[in-house]
Amino acid sequence: MRIRRKRKISEKRKAIINSFEHQILKVLMENKYLLNTTQVAMLAKVSWNTAEHYLERMHNKNWVVMQTRGNRKLWSAYKF
Repeated sequence: MRIRRKRKISEKRKAIINSFEHQILKVLMENKYLLNTTQVAMLAKVSWNTAEHYLERMHNKNWVVMQTRGNRKLWSAYKF
């Protein structure tokens, strides 16, 4: 059995923002109100699954704020 070693990711590579993250963050920054995942996907012109994936990742990095209302997730950009 072959054992795979974890590849070390350089600090430079970690800091690079993904193009999908850039599109989604731009949409959230341009809107002053909360958007659900479907609205973010439509405005960023990405699929719903892609939007959900990158919104969750950005939420873990504290780049976006998530609020839940019922079974919906509402997103906004983190305002400093």
